[in-house]
Amino acid sequence: TPRLIKNEIGLVDIEIKVREYKSSSIEANFGFKEILNSQDNITETGLEAKGRWNMGNIFNTSSNIEITGKLSSAINLYVFKGKSLIKKDLSIIYHTPWTFYFRLPSLIKYSHIEESEDFILIRDGLTYSIYLNTDEDTRWEVNSTLELIQSDDSLDTDDDRIPARFINVRYLSNKIKDPLNPVGGRYFSIGSTLYGTILGGESHFYKLMGEYRKYIKTMTNSILAFRIVIGYIQNLDDSNEVNNRYIFRLGGQTNLRGWASSDKFEIPQGGLITDVINIEYRFPITKKFGSELFIDAGRLYNNLESFMTADIKWNYGIGLIYKTTLGPIRVDVGFPYGNLSKPIPHASLLYMF
Repeated sequence: TPRLIKNEIGLVDIEIKVREYKSSSIEANFGFKEILNSQDNITETGLEAKGRWNMGNIFNTSSNIEITGKLSSAINLYVFKGKSLIKKDLSIIYHTPWTFYFRLPSLIKYSHIEESEDFILIRDGLTYSIYLNTDEDTRWEVNSTLELIQSDDSLDTDDDRIPARFINVRYLSNKIKDPLNPVGGRYFSIGSTLYGTILGGESHFYKLMGEYRKYIKTMTNSILAFRIVIGYIQNLDDSNEVNNRYIFRLGGQTNLRGWASSDKFEIPQGGLITDVINIEYRFPITKKFGSELFIDAGRLYNNLESFMTADIKWNYGIGLIYKTTLGPIRVDVGFPYGNLSKPIPHASLLYMF
């Protein structure tokens, strides 16, 4: 509504309120991606086909609904043995820029995820999230989830199939320059998750995860990259052990490359606490080919009393990299404890971090 300021000169003040509207869109893409393997609680790399349908202006407001389908497969040496992870993911998300009467974005998400590798794992989840983007690279979020789990794993008990209830608080800052081929910047994330307790259910524990990455470009167009990962689980129910899907594991192409996989690692059952450091020196050979020298070190243990005494598992190695438009293809050879007589090969997509 116009408001008269000075009648003699015809000056008025007009307040214009602008409402956000997002148009509808359909898109599809195919590329290299990091894939979360929930069966072993590790991240793998592979191929992903993705389709997304975004419907804007829901109820003539700035809210929108997003329907996304993904089909992905991990790519590693196990592909030739028929043991590679296959993952199907369907999600329906309702976005709104308001939380009650506050200008705080939130969403409601339904997800259906199927994984097949060692066994079939199906997860159906309903999540309510409140999030805040402080800038284009930084995000705070609070997520509350109810998840139904179906599995044909013979090691699962009836309690493991009872719906999981958890709430998660996460901070993420991603300032990596060129994520497919990092040439600088940093990445930091930390998340805290509470399972069960006041939320109900049969699993009662607390989980903390943190990760930091840094990329430094040198004078010779080489990259010095390093990563630190920490994880901590506190079991809040002495009568039940934490399910294998949540504990930490080491060994394989995503953390300690001196071992073929987490099953071949010296502690195959995993642990409740982990700390890992990876250092890589990446350098070009030709326009398309490059190489890397790396050192990986990490630990697994089950209580804080073992922090000073837990053994460090380590390896060093060398890798060959071929750059494609979808991302790098990588072949690494790791040597556990520097033993050159026991080379462990790995083949995967993208950089390890």
